Amino acid sequence: MDVGKEEALMEAVIVIVLAIVVLVSILSPFFSKQFEHDETADKVEDGQEKEQIFSHLADLEYDFEMGKLSEQDYVQTKAELTAKAKPFIRPSDTKQEKIEKKVDHEIESYLNKNGLLVNKGGTSNG
Repeated sequence: MDVGKEEALMEAVIVIVLAIVVLVSILSPFFSKQFEHDETADKVEDGQEKEQIFSHLADLEYDFEMGKLSEQDYVQTKAELTAKAKPFIRPSDTKQEKIEKKVDHEIESYLNKNGLLVNKGGTSNG
């Protein structure tokens, strides 16, 4: 083979290899983004559900403190919402008392954050 033909062949191989590397580099994010998007969507849905449950618990607590609910309704609804909140609590806190304390803390935090916490005297902190 002629030296010129070998150089031309070598240049063609290098150009093809570089083109493949560039193509793979450009297209790889599109394939990995789909997987990341699915995980992110699940996390967002879980986060929204968690926020909704704790918001309902906070509203329940507030309504009970304001005298809008009977104790029986309060206890029953809180038990239902606490059961729904259970998957969002870390697995190490599976005992009922720990879960209820965590839920109560989340409710208090939510009420504080939104200026809805009612003091024992009946006035709000906000």
